[in-house]
Amino acid sequence: MHIILICVDHTTAPIALRERLAFAPRQIPSALNVARQAVQECVLLSTCNRVELYAVCLDEQEGIAHLLDVLSESRQVSLDELLAHSYALADEQAISHLFGVAAGLHSQVLGEPQVQGQVADALELAQGGGFAGPVTSALFRAALVAGKRVRTETAISRNAVSISHVAVQLARRVLPNLNEASILLVGSGQMSEVAASNLCDNGARKLVIVNRTNTHAVDLAQRFGAVHRPFTELLEALVEADVAISSTTASRAIITADLVQQALSQRAGRALLLIDLALPRDVDPAVSALPGVHLYNLDDLQAEVSEGLRLRSQEITHAEAIIAEEGRSFAAWLRSLSVVDTISDL
Repeated sequence: MHIILICVDHTTAPIALRERLAFAPRQIPSALNVARQAVQECVLLSTCNRVELYAVCLDEQEGIAHLLDVLSESRQVSLDELLAHSYALADEQAISHLFGVAAGLHSQVLGEPQVQGQVADALELAQGGGFAGPVTSALFRAALVAGKRVRTETAISRNAVSISHVAVQLARRVLPNLNEASILLVGSGQMSEVAASNLCDNGARKLVIVNRTNTHAVDLAQRFGAVHRPFTELLEALVEADVAISSTTASRAIITADLVQQALSQRAGRALLLIDLALPRDVDPAVSALPGVHLYNLDDLQAEVSEGLRLRSQEITHAEAIIAEEGRSFAAWLRSLSVVDTISDL
């Protein structure tokens, strides 16, 4: 009996190929049904960064060839192209790989937590269709345990490694009671959307969105329970805000020194934190000279992103030790199965 894996991920394939290979949840059962024609058990993990097909089979090489055919035919990708951008692993290497995936060691953003849920969803879907058996079920459950241990026992997920996450952490440092703070988002693009999501996850309850065009801003405000104000009320919004995060596509500064000076005159001495996520910059650099204003731009935040990545990278050795330990436990369980089979034969 062998555990085998075929993988295409962000390290081996361009995004255009990953898009063609990606499976929607409703498409996975039919692919697993075809895979089961030549293997005993199978599970398919499909995310934006990877497509991985795991299986249990009797012959390693025949099983790998079959899985390649399944991916090639189900996604209409030539076998040559698939071979050029994929790799196969078996037994201990396949086990260790899945444990590393669940721990976020193989993600584009080291230690990101979303993949843990994606691994759990892949197992649930395969079990629901009767495609996962005792070995793959135990394998994926063990991977989830390994991933949880890595995140609990190391700091691999604890330091922000994206601009929007760093911006929110900065706001939390300045305003520990983020749930009581008034936060202004200027702009309604992707950066503002990610920032709004992170702010809500961190307890923010008073969000105000200001944008030049209303349509997307109103939709964004409704989704996050925020208040939308027209761009003409930017001054009033700055007067009320404790934190302002700006990320528009304007070609020049929209938060000028004069505008901030007017806002400060109506804030009764309250400090203002300005976080500029735009390029070109939304906030006039001269604003940083005004008393009571704390201004951070992309360069300031990028330094913290780099530090976060450095700190996460320091945890890799510890994470790998946990994965190796969990891998040995799973391998011992697998060996016990062969003993049971032998006793049954006798």
